[in-house]
Amino acid sequence: MQDVGIVEPPASREPGGALTGAVPPARRLPWWRRHWRGLAAGAAVLVLVLPSVVQSAQERRRLAGLADVPGIVGPLGGPPHELWSDLSTGSATTHDVGGVLVGTWRGETEGAVARGVDARAGTAVWSLPLAGPHASGDQCALADGAVDGPHRAMLACVVVDQAPAPPVDYPDTSTHATKVHLAVIDPRTGHVLATYPATPTDTISSLGTDIAIGSVVDGRSEVTRFDPRTGRTVWTARPVSTSAPDVALTGASVSSSGDGLLVDAGTQVWELSAAGAVVHEWSGLPVDDGWSIRATPGGHVVRTTYARTGRGTTTTDLTTGATIVTPPDQQVMTGPDDGSAPMLLLTSGPALTAWDLATGDLRWTTNGAVSAVVVLDGTVYSIGAGALRAQDAATGAVRWTVHVDAAAGVSLETDGRSLLVLDAAAASAGSLLRGVDLQDGSSRWTSSLTGPPGPMLVLAHHLFTTTDDGHMVALG
Repeated sequence: MQDVGIVEPPASREPGGALTGAVPPARRLPWWRRHWRGLAAGAAVLVLVLPSVVQSAQERRRLAGLADVPGIVGPLGGPPHELWSDLSTGSATTHDVGGVLVGTWRGETEGAVARGVDARAGTAVWSLPLAGPHASGDQCALADGAVDGPHRAMLACVVVDQAPAPPVDYPDTSTHATKVHLAVIDPRTGHVLATYPATPTDTISSLGTDIAIGSVVDGRSEVTRFDPRTGRTVWTARPVSTSAPDVALTGASVSSSGDGLLVDAGTQVWELSAAGAVVHEWSGLPVDDGWSIRATPGGHVVRTTYARTGRGTTTTDLTTGATIVTPPDQQVMTGPDDGSAPMLLLTSGPALTAWDLATGDLRWTTNGAVSAVVVLDGTVYSIGAGALRAQDAATGAVRWTVHVDAAAGVSLETDGRSLLVLDAAAASAGSLLRGVDLQDGSSRWTSSLTGPPGPMLVLAHHLFTTTDDGHMVALG
């Protein structure tokens, strides 16, 4: 028998063009073509959602950058309410250490004390006397660190041991200490962990995770960086003026300046790095009838001298050398400042005036006195004379103006999201706290408070209102 192979005939085209014979399998379309409708819908959602996601991330970074700016309230999750009140007035150098507000307070009878207060409840956690009712002195500084552990934050305070009684004819006069010591304190418990010798003219300041101590030894300034956890001296600097080396000093105060320090000895000023090196030096400075010095958020060192002769004030940017003389009816305005207008000095009198710290020239002026300012994102926000106003920091161009109650023109604060304004409540003895939109001045939220309008206060990024009888009311 012979095997026979069967062969399929090839497909042929019938008249009209149709194929006959074997039919090939249908071709499978690519995945993206089979799901194009879903992909298109998803892309549309991404177009709508992605900008808001990016914007939210940018806003989180912006608010995180404001967390270390002095005077800015921590972001409020909604309209705040009254939490507790306290009769004492808090110090501007208050810190929040693990939910305990740590700072100095001064009362009429107890004098100066260092205290720890529960931030949410307002209850006293601890208290340590620093000076009697007639002795001057309430110096404390916090060495930054964790809440717990070997590298935790520490509080250092100058404690007055002896001070003379005030003169009989002037019983309310404060007297200077003749004997002091330095106490290192656990800021959460108030336990004194160690004590060290100090002199009555010593000043202290925070310096990162350590404490800086400013002294005068044999007429020369001396600055020591000190680790309060171990008692170890990290370094000692003895800056000397190159132009006036023989001038004997009577005092030298230290204050923080960025990552370093300012050493103010009156006619002489030094800026030191965190390692104790002299970065800048200025000498032959006038003192007139008083002076103040500060490091600006923009990295400049600004010094203001005051005179009683009606000549007003003279403000000098020691960094640029520019000098600004303002008449007696104007005062330098400071407030929460994110450093977005580093070359600007604001003064208020009959008008709000902006000066250029690079040249000393007038930049812009707007009629109407103001009582408080905030500088944020290149915008100057001001309040006063019944108006809340936003202006471009560089040009003074008004972005928006809204009317506010006359009682609201006392203070102006911000949490970085809104401006915080306190108005009188209609038909009530209380007040109304408003969150005002930064972009257009519209009201974002309101919160009714029981007390009348008064100056607001920000301590360790916590918001307070103050009352005529000396109370401060915590909001949160």
